[in-house]
Amino acid sequence: MYGQFMGRYMQVALLRPGWREVLDEHEVGVVLVERESPLAVVLGDDPGWREAYAGPVERLFARRDD
Repeated sequence: MYGQFMGRYMQVALLRPGWREVLDEHEVGVVLVERESPLAVVLGDDPGWREAYAGPVERLFARRDD
């Protein structure tokens, strides 16, 4: 199980093909990532997500309900 989880996590974190589907499949509503990570950059530009918090090393994104 751990290996499968890590594989899915890496798929999302590294923006590998199908990463959005992983978030949808697991109904992920919030994502906490390193401030300058590739995922943070993409979610920051995605109209389906909003930045809920930004700290010195992290950013928290929440899925938009509308």
